[in-house]
Amino acid sequence: MKHFNIKIVIIILISLVLVGRVIYSNYKTQLEKEQMFEAATEYIKRYSAEGMEIELKIIKQLDKWALLKAIPITIETDNAGVVMEKVEGIWITRDFGTILPGWKEKVPELFEL
Repeated sequence: MKHFNIKIVIIILISLVLVGRVIYSNYKTQLEKEQMFEAATEYIKRYSAEGMEIELKIIKQLDKWALLKAIPITIETDNAGVVMEKVEGIWITRDFGTILPGWKEKVPELFEL
């Protein structure tokens, strides 16, 4: 009977570790997304018309690169793309616009949908 209880304890501990990893992974992913969106929003506000508010969606994310879609909310204009690069763990906006010249050649895997 004692041997059976040890197996249950081990199973419970392994389950807790796995659940903890999933929770941490989700937290890390959400934190990274927030940082990415904050950097993109700041960049877009700097280079767009005053009062421009946008909704962001991740189109594709690679280890070092991400392509976002910026959907205007307050000003009627076309959707735009946002190219992001992860440098030393920090997401940096590299370009924003309806046309992203040169990026398909520079990072072709980012534009393969």
